[in-house]
Amino acid sequence: MANMKRIIIFLFLLFSYTLFARKAVIVSLPGITPEELYNSQYKNILFVAERGAVGLANCRLYKKYPSESAYLAMGTARMIKGGEEARLCFGADEFYKGTKADIQFERLWGVSPPPDALLHIGFPSLVEANQSLKGKTDYHLLGDLLVEKGIKTILLGNGDILGEPHREASLALVDSRGIVKGGDVSDKLLVLDPCFPGGVRTNFSALKDALRKYLQLDNIVLIIETGDSLRIDLQYPYLNENRRETLIGEFLSRVDDMVGFILHYLSDEDLFIITAPYPGRWALKEGRNLSPVIAMGNGLKGLLTSGTTKTLGVVSHYDFSPTIASFFGGPKRLFLGKTFYSKSIDEPIKTILRIRERSWRSWTIHKIISAHIVALTLTFLLLGFILPLLNPFYRLLILIPLLFPFALLLLAPLSLTELPLIFSLSILTILLFFICSFYPSKSLLYITIATIVFLSFDLLHGSQLMASSGIGHSVEEGARYYGIGNEFMGLLVGYLLVLLYHYGNNFLQRFLWLIYAILVGAPWWGANWGGLITLLAGFIYLSINHLRHRGRVKLYLVAIFIMMVCLPVIFDTLTRGTHIGLAFRNLLLGKADILFEIVQRKIMTNVRLLRYSDWTVTLIGECILLFLYYILRFYLAKKDSSLWLKTVLICTIVAFIFNDSGVVASVFLLMPVIAVILIEEVPVELARKWMAGREGKSERKIALTDK
Repeated sequence: MANMKRIIIFLFLLFSYTLFARKAVIVSLPGITPEELYNSQYKNILFVAERGAVGLANCRLYKKYPSESAYLAMGTARMIKGGEEARLCFGADEFYKGTKADIQFERLWGVSPPPDALLHIGFPSLVEANQSLKGKTDYHLLGDLLVEKGIKTILLGNGDILGEPHREASLALVDSRGIVKGGDVSDKLLVLDPCFPGGVRTNFSALKDALRKYLQLDNIVLIIETGDSLRIDLQYPYLNENRRETLIGEFLSRVDDMVGFILHYLSDEDLFIITAPYPGRWALKEGRNLSPVIAMGNGLKGLLTSGTTKTLGVVSHYDFSPTIASFFGGPKRLFLGKTFYSKSIDEPIKTILRIRERSWRSWTIHKIISAHIVALTLTFLLLGFILPLLNPFYRLLILIPLLFPFALLLLAPLSLTELPLIFSLSILTILLFFICSFYPSKSLLYITIATIVFLSFDLLHGSQLMASSGIGHSVEEGARYYGIGNEFMGLLVGYLLVLLYHYGNNFLQRFLWLIYAILVGAPWWGANWGGLITLLAGFIYLSINHLRHRGRVKLYLVAIFIMMVCLPVIFDTLTRGTHIGLAFRNLLLGKADILFEIVQRKIMTNVRLLRYSDWTVTLIGECILLFLYYILRFYLAKKDSSLWLKTVLICTIVAFIFNDSGVVASVFLLMPVIAVILIEEVPVELARKWMAGREGKSERKIALTDK
């Protein structure tokens, strides 16, 4: 019996070791674009792509230090501000500013560093610069999670140039004390080359010798910083593009040879990733923000995606940490990131390049529209306010800013770009305006209903029209990968306010507000939490005003507060998908700091947008017109207009506060509202008052002349 127990224990330990005796190897190619990597001449890289899954990755980079912030995002699964101190990782015997790294580490922490470790002496400064890293226990660094699981972290290689260290790749693996358990980032892996950018290049022979030692180990996460592509990228814009193309081709040939070397040491149970942490300054200058990812192992095959993006072929570098952590039995989600998964598909590389071109088209449209629609919107606002004094027909000019988004939705399936798009958009907008001129009294209502129908259909079918329209979400930008963006969310709220103006506060109106709150906020449809809160705020106010017994108001407010807290938690529980829901769940557990962090980030984002956004002038113009409307008290002429105006103000304020781009959301929300004011009330009343004033002056002049 005792022998049987020993056999069972032995088999269990053997099984456990077999189950967890695995390794994850990541080859880092900073600055490499998808077109450069997905190339048929690199046979070993192509083999990994065909055996595994391919994708495009994005994370929102800190523009001044893109490589630093990219590696930070990979290691923290959140948006982190990088800096020069992100590069300061050294072996214990290396010197920085005349002092050995192990001595500097002991000064910082008061303890001796572990043997053979790499020490990031700049990490405390990064923590100080990023409040979200301070004192967090809910969201660990990837390095911390791996240490808890007994996994050894290893980094080989660097991106140094002469006189300047570049070891930012360490940030993907560093733990909360600034330690990577092993590896080599010294100049032993470099060779002097005066003709190469930066004066040095990676010694791939020495790198393979170092790899041989570590690839024979199990339970490791090994990152290989190939270095040369980073050195090339650091020379932007001084390096000739033809010269860059030649250097990148030679570099990728050496990497392809190294990939073949690595494959001999990997089994089917291991995870192998080839990725560019960021696309490079040459690509970023054109707004191409997606970088390539290839992942083999762990059941990945075809096209990559994740719960973060919910977009086939696209992942985020926030997903790097949870993918590695879950591979070793850790959590599958970390702050903004979730694990990679894949979908099997024919010709994945050709498909991924088509996805890249489609995303680039959408981003190009976005830049064109952003450059022109701001000025056009403000222009037509002013024309719609002034010209009706001469002829009431001109009040319809205010419809043109509303016809642009609707026309873009109609043109989205055609995949037009640049000049064809501008021409088609102009013609279609003029045609729609011409149709509206036949129904001047009902045109705004027809546009409202048509746009709401289109947006509802698109929300229920994956938001493809909004994604291709150019003013919805964009995987190139990375702010939103799916659902409804703040532009169309603002328009939808504005159009619901138009319906409220025309049909008053009744049960059907309140029902619509509640239905669209769920449609906009649910993560499997609109996934816009700021829009959810905006619509709930309008629903709350309209419902309170409908109550006949004012004694119920307090109870109702408590119920609504519970709804606003619980809905995100319910959505999160059902989908395991929203960091907002997780934040509210922590609020219910008494951990309010995470929610306050999100609120603080949104407020600071909107403050910056007010200063720098092109939409700020338009928002100010709309607010001035709204203020004049309130001061001149035209709204008193229509029943319930006072209630309507207060609902407008509440929704505008809530949309501004609870959205990352509150300026944009507020502008688009107020567009239909200003259209209502200028078309339905102000032009006629202004004309009457202006004419009355002119007649009064004429009568006074005649009276003075008679005297």
